[in-house]
Amino acid sequence: PPRDPYNSRDGWWPARSTLVFIDGVAFGLTIFEVAERIEATRDAKGGYVRVRGLGARPKDTSRSTWDLLHLPNGRLVVFAHSPYRHVNWTRYWHEQARGQLLALVPDIVSVLEQMAPDIVARAHAADAKAKEDARVRDQEELEKARAATEMRRSQAAAASRKDFLQLVEQWSLAERVGSFRSQLTERMHKLEPPEREQVEQRLAAVATLFDGTDVLPYFQKWRTPEQHFRAM
Repeated sequence: PPRDPYNSRDGWWPARSTLVFIDGVAFGLTIFEVAERIEATRDAKGGYVRVRGLGARPKDTSRSTWDLLHLPNGRLVVFAHSPYRHVNWTRYWHEQARGQLLALVPDIVSVLEQMAPDIVARAHAADAKAKEDARVRDQEELEKARAATEMRRSQAAAASRKDFLQLVEQWSLAERVGSFRSQLTERMHKLEPPEREQVEQRLAAVATLFDGTDVLPYFQKWRTPEQHFRAM
């Protein structure tokens, strides 16, 4: 269908910048038509007509038959900008009357030629700064990773030491319990049968409450600092 020039939603625009090159330096260049807020009324075909184009608005024209709209006024604007990252530069050239676009071209070319060396220098400086910023960020991330690793290794060593001391305490308790049971066993054999059987049953119950006194099973339960670190 034909495009409605008075409908701002029924338009076309480029998906990417249109580039021109001055001595190898790129400039983004866009040409667009200026819109202005004017009074307009509907014509017989359903389109809009400028009220000023009709002379004066009829006296009997009610507010419901005319609107204030942003409509193109026929004058063009040339917009130039830097397409390089981190180089912010823009410039506009406006037609003061319709048909003056070609008259703007010499000044546009002159300005772009003057700006080309500066744009190049600023682009190189921006690239160098971006690389340095990236290097600093990478170094900071590396230092953070190293610090985090050292922190985890310190925590792993502390956890391993705590586990080891707990196992030693458990073994020490089992040793004391074992010594206690040994003395009771010696005394038990000197008792008469009824009393000896009673003590023997009670010692058997104590045996179920504690691990043995063999140090190797305790040591095998212990996790080294490296094992703790890998489990984090």
